[in-house]
Amino acid sequence: MQLSISLSFYYDGLESREAREAVIALLEEYAAEMRGRIRWTTNPRTDRYKKIQDLRDYLHPEEWLPELHPLDSWGLLYKGGEKAGDASDVLFEVYGGPADTPSHPEESDGRSLSSVYIHFPVTYMEKPPSFFPALFSKWAAMLPPYHGRAGFSYVVADGWFSYDEIQLTETQLLFSHPGLNYTPVGEEHYHGGGLSDGPKCADWMIFLSEKFVNALGGQNRIQAAMPPRTVIEYPGGLLLQAGEYPQLGEARPGWTLPEYQHLAAVIEPVRAKNLHPYMYEPQEKKFGVEAVCSRAMMESWCTRFAPDAIYPNY
Repeated sequence: MQLSISLSFYYDGLESREAREAVIALLEEYAAEMRGRIRWTTNPRTDRYKKIQDLRDYLHPEEWLPELHPLDSWGLLYKGGEKAGDASDVLFEVYGGPADTPSHPEESDGRSLSSVYIHFPVTYMEKPPSFFPALFSKWAAMLPPYHGRAGFSYVVADGWFSYDEIQLTETQLLFSHPGLNYTPVGEEHYHGGGLSDGPKCADWMIFLSEKFVNALGGQNRIQAAMPPRTVIEYPGGLLLQAGEYPQLGEARPGWTLPEYQHLAAVIEPVRAKNLHPYMYEPQEKKFGVEAVCSRAMMESWCTRFAPDAIYPNY
C-alpha cells in the first residue's frame, strides 16, 4: 500500500466527445507535472501492461478515445512504479461511459457514475498551500464533476496477497486515521444508491456541482457557513476546503480534526446515506480469518466527523 494525496472526480456520464477530449487534456497536464515518472500504461482492449517513457510511446488516447461511440464504456490507466503491479503514488485512472438511468428511482438516483482518479506523492506537501486549490479548481473547470473529493488516500498493489488480509488492513487504517480516505476501483458503479446520491463523507476538499449547491441553499448560504474555511467557485460548481493542507489525524480519546468536522456539518444534508459497505470486520473461518462487509461499520466511518460520533475500537 502506498500513501498519496489523491483527487477523485465523479461524473454522471463521460460519453460526449468534449468530455473525452477534456480527459485527455487532464492527462497531458498531469504527465507534465509528473515529469517522466509515468512508466506504465495498459492496452485499452486487453488491459495488459505496457512499459513507456512518454505518453506517446504507446496508443496515446487522442488516437482512439475521441472517436469512440457515445454508448461505449472505456478506461485509461497510467502509473509509475518499478514493476507494473507496484502500488504507485503516481497514478491517473479513468472509468468512462454513458450516463446511466436510475435502478431504483423511488429510493435514490441509483446511477452508475464515471470517475477520474489522480494521485500525487506525499512530497507534494512541500508545495505552497495555494498549489492544490489552484490546480484542482482549474481541473474541475476543465471537466466539471458531479461531485468529488481530495485528500489523503492510498493505492494498493496488484499482487498475490490475501484480499481478506488487505481489506481488513485497509479498514483498520481508515479507522485509525480519520483524515484518510479510500478510492476503490469500481465504487462509482454500484446501483441502488451510493455515490450517485452525493459525497460519501467530508474530506480535505469537497467538490459540489450546482445540484448539490442548490440543495444546500445556494452559494451564498454555503459561503456564509464556511468561513474562515475556503470556498472556491469554478464554472459548474464549488470547491470547499478544510484547512491549508490535508491531515491524517489519529483515532484516540480526544482526537479531533476541527476543519474536517466543520466541513462535514456543512455538507451533511447531501451526504450519501446508502453507500455500498466498504468497511470490513474479521470473522473466523476454518482456515484463518475472513473479511466480511459491515454496513454498520461503514455508516460509523462515514459519520466519524459528527459531533456525537462513536468511533469503534477496531
